Amino acid sequence: MGFFKDNVVIEFFHRFFRKPGDILMWLFTGLIVTSTLYLILAPFPSDFGIDNNIDNSKKGKKRL
Repeated sequence: MGFFKDNVVIEFFHRFFRKPGDILMWLFTGLIVTSTLYLILAPFPSDFGIDNNIDNSKKGKKRL
């Protein structure tokens, strides 16, 4: 019975099944924060600029 006493994993699952709303709230918050950071920090392709599209349309190339 010493395995169940002061075991972090058992306490986590006990807390999860007792209050599943808290875990779901933290997962949703983490999803929002990570997607926001990804959109802010991720490099975007430079060939989608307005100037590049105008130059391509003057040369007769397809616009993206």
